[in-house]
Amino acid sequence: MVRAKDLESKLPTFFPRSRSELQQIFESLRDDGLLPTGGRGPNAPHITVQHGASILIAICSPRTLAQSAEFVVEWGGMKPVGKKLSDFAGVKNFRQALEVLLSDAEDKVRLKEVRITLNWPRAIIVLDSGKQFTFGYEDSLAASDAGYFSYPSRFEAILAPSMLTQMALYISQPAEQNDE
Repeated sequence: MVRAKDLESKLPTFFPRSRSELQQIFESLRDDGLLPTGGRGPNAPHITVQHGASILIAICSPRTLAQSAEFVVEWGGMKPVGKKLSDFAGVKNFRQALEVLLSDAEDKVRLKEVRITLNWPRAIIVLDSGKQFTFGYEDSLAASDAGYFSYPSRFEAILAPSMLTQMALYISQPAEQNDE
């Protein structure tokens, strides 16, 4: 499994965030208890799929880097829309759905993309089959009724399957492979 500093140094190769931005995001997540703290170097704690899900959400945050942990808590807690909770692997919220995807380094789910709406709480997981799983508010009107300032149009961050697969591989590798 990868350590936070190792992952932090690898993420700029496949996410549009600088090393400095990632350091601030990781610090915000640590401060709010969403990433492990502890030893350094080989004694540093490993990143799990739960931590990886928080990191993915934080990287997409349109808020200030220092507020990325707040975004993780709010967007990560989004509930499934419309269908039974068990429709996507029995998850209860969006963060758990990302954990399922990060546990699937071989892409058995056949993911097409994950679309995270940035101007109100919503995320959609789209599979190659065309099946979609929505979390949060279904549309801008529902978000507006809940007190979010929203427009009919939306800004989205799109996570490609290759990004999630690469992160899943980093998280699942034995530590000695990551130390090289």
